Amino acid sequence: MPRVALALALLPLAGSLGSVALADKVDPLSPPASLPEALRPAAGQELAFALRADGVQIYECKDAGGVVAWAFRSPEATLSAGNGDKKAAARHFAGPTWADDSGSVVGTVAAKAPSPDPTAIPWLKLTAASHTGTGRFSEVSTVLRLGTVAGVAPPAGCDAGKLGAVAKVPYQASYFFYRAAKH
Repeated sequence: MPRVALALALLPLAGSLGSVALADKVDPLSPPASLPEALRPAAGQELAFALRADGVQIYECKDAGGVVAWAFRSPEATLSAGNGDKKAAARHFAGPTWADDSGSVVGTVAAKAPSPDPTAIPWLKLTAASHTGTGRFSEVSTVLRLGTVAGVAPPAGCDAGKLGAVAKVPYQASYFFYRAAKH
């Protein structure tokens, strides 16, 4: 199946996100009180801000040592303040990177935990690897991805005849950005 046709075949998944509200998983602006230990920010950090993501997880059909399967490539999402506000506040893309007009932060995965929803991508703790600019992302030390909805690789459609095919799977999440506590 050509890449465009495969992406179009996955579009019905986008409608399924509407039946599972992100707010049912995690308040888009407040991290849950109970988190796995591995996902907790380090002592001395405070929540700087939170943003809601609406976008896609991009997968590519690859051969890894004789095993043909969907491999994660990158996210592509618009970040907003949540609570019904859909106005774009930032972007999330390969790196993984979070950016707005004043700067960016690139993260490295430090810990992973399964989402309480087995049909959703895992929850993550990422540590800042680099920054640009002087805006709100310049002080971020830790990013948590929580409250995920959907986004997992397609269960089928990747075989030796489809190497290089791309699938864009809709997802939602809340991202919590932490910085060193200001005393």
